[in-house]
Amino acid sequence: MKNARFLILAIASALFALAVGPMVPTHAATTFVVNSTINDNDANTADGICQTTVAGQCTLRAAIQQANTLAGSDTINFNIPAGSPGCVGATNPVCTILPQGVALPTISEALTINGYTQPGASQNTNPIESGSNAVLKIELNGMAAPASSPGLEINLTGQQSAVIRGLAINTFGTAGIYSETDNNVVAGNYIGTDVSGSTDKGNRQEGIQFFGSGNTVGGPAAGDRNVISGNNRNGIMLNGTSNVVQGNYIGTSASGAADLGNTGEGVSIGSDNNTVGGTTAAARNVISGNDADGVYVCCSAGNAIQGNYIGTSSSGTADLGNSFYYHRPVTQLIWERLPNTIQYTIPSLLLAVIIGAPLGFVAARLRGRAPDHAIRLVSVVLHSLPEFFLGLLVVLILGVQLRWLPIGSMNSVGESCTFCADRLVHMLGPVIVYALGGIAFYPRLMRTEVLEILGQDYVRTAR
Repeated sequence: MKNARFLILAIASALFALAVGPMVPTHAATTFVVNSTINDNDANTADGICQTTVAGQCTLRAAIQQANTLAGSDTINFNIPAGSPGCVGATNPVCTILPQGVALPTISEALTINGYTQPGASQNTNPIESGSNAVLKIELNGMAAPASSPGLEINLTGQQSAVIRGLAINTFGTAGIYSETDNNVVAGNYIGTDVSGSTDKGNRQEGIQFFGSGNTVGGPAAGDRNVISGNNRNGIMLNGTSNVVQGNYIGTSASGAADLGNTGEGVSIGSDNNTVGGTTAAARNVISGNDADGVYVCCSAGNAIQGNYIGTSSSGTADLGNSFYYHRPVTQLIWERLPNTIQYTIPSLLLAVIIGAPLGFVAARLRGRAPDHAIRLVSVVLHSLPEFFLGLLVVLILGVQLRWLPIGSMNSVGESCTFCADRLVHMLGPVIVYALGGIAFYPRLMRTEVLEILGQDYVRTAR
């Protein structure tokens, strides 16, 4: 009887093993410490040790390769010594990792990459209105990477997640961070800028592009704040559901007070039930300075956009409006161009009045005669021609064919004066064009006014 029970138990165990398949060996979470900026592969991905062919050398590429072979959640920390290639600074250097020729391995197992473990790095502690004082020491630069590769790509299975912290990710051919999977966290990074968060080093497409769901960008904690700016498309693109974007600077510098806009939208949403911002100040995003919309939502439902500063500095007191072209406050653009506008407008107006008013008086006095008809014809023709066409004629005739006038710029090469003979010569062409527009108007106005006055009773009586 005992043997029969034993036989049944053995058969059941075998059937269960066949049903569930081979078990993946588990291991305690492993921490790999990157100590080199070199781009080399791991020498043996089966040994659980991050090491290239150089003894003791662990690169970011090798660390990701090792983590991808191990089930469970691993961590990549940094301790790259001063004097290493790509490191600047005698102590606590800023170290740049340049993936060359081949993209970094796709992250396929649960993993945390923490750039704040590099000596000298520290998380932001400032509140949302006061800028970021994060100190980043690890830069992931894509200038030598394939044009089709993102900075980091995440492609996990099941309920695993990846956490990316403390990196400056810039200059990659596609997105800074790209993922089609769920539940990942991107916090405390500068994406599209240098390590200071003040210089545009944008990725050529999105800063962050998520096609998965349940991902988090930033967070209400001060240390989770990302700066996502300078990228050549959108700052963040969400095409999955239930993602959360909180506490970030999107389109500004790390100070929160300067324009460093993404070329497209700050945040672009094409899916349902995402959250951008929140009901507390800590959850607020500052979305400003971008070349297109601050937040763009298309073809979706249930998205919450709340509590953000859109088009202002992080303090909410300065204009950093999202713009379709210049991504600068319009008042700055006006004031920069106002002096040149005045220089051209006043002489053009004076010339138009000096020439146009006497012509109108002559036309009125010689009403119905040849001079009147000629002046009115010229006036109508000039009025019919748009100023850009008149400008082309002046450039073609006076500039190209006769070479009497320069055809561009405010000064000759090497000259920078505001009021001098060189500037006056360069002003002649535009002044003539603008004056012709006035000459089309003032003779008709003067002729009408003079004829009206000549028809008054007191004028006829005085005659």
